[in-house]
Amino acid sequence: MVKLAVDTLIQAPRTFDLFQGPVPPAKTLYLELYPPLPVADGTPVWGFGIIGCAKLLGIDALNCQSVQGTSAELLEIAILLENRTGKFSIAEKVAIAKCIKNLDIKDENNLLSRQITGGTGFFQQIQHYFDLPPWLQAMVIDKRLDVKSAKKIMDLPREVCESAAAYGGFSFSQLRLFLAYVREAGTRDRLDKHRLVERVNELLDEDSPMIEARKWRYPLLSQLELEFADIRRQYLGDSGVNLMAPENFEGDKYSVVFSFHSRGELHRKIGSLQKLEQAGDELEKLL
Repeated sequence: MVKLAVDTLIQAPRTFDLFQGPVPPAKTLYLELYPPLPVADGTPVWGFGIIGCAKLLGIDALNCQSVQGTSAELLEIAILLENRTGKFSIAEKVAIAKCIKNLDIKDENNLLSRQITGGTGFFQQIQHYFDLPPWLQAMVIDKRLDVKSAKKIMDLPREVCESAAAYGGFSFSQLRLFLAYVREAGTRDRLDKHRLVERVNELLDEDSPMIEARKWRYPLLSQLELEFADIRRQYLGDSGVNLMAPENFEGDKYSVVFSFHSRGELHRKIGSLQKLEQAGDELEKLL
């Protein structure tokens, strides 16, 4: 083990600077309670986060260990020391994949794939990312979409996806669902690019874009839900009796749930159910 100057390490090639994981607390660097950084012919193999922190803390030198090996073996060392199998971000996976390509590494026994993901499908999975257009790749890296969802909406105009992503009211899952609604409804209605962009902007101007997008995607179901809500409001109100329809009204039975704590309250609940009986024909038509 040798000590190498931090300035020397910072100026060295960053071929294996691939990770964004946590770095040790400052105290562990001062006390030298960190693993020696592997260095191959002057190139750090792992520990770039430690090197950067050491520079900020004014530490002059770090403990290093000289290592030798093929490019594949050095990358394996880096991944093993990172010790986050199955937990690498998509940005890290992309960086690893580019490193593998640049160094012409062959993962003949799926060893690297297993160390990265815990399985054997790393290269197939990451290829889906590289198949995306650059603007969708950027949305994936920014954690606005996952690769699987991005691949499903590749045929949407860029303006549609970026406008939806810029809307501040969507969570990760809501953005994915909103774009799915838009794609499916736009395809069904055969909207051209110009009209689809206009329609999405109209939706985003609504008070509840997600609700309006769902209504557009499922107009019949949305109408059934409105009629059902009206029946519940008209016949049950705030009675405490909860009438539930089968999912998407695809079934032949409704359910009723209520609770009571006295004979009088039970009598009132039964009275509400008797009132609901008047809506029997209307409810049956919804199924």
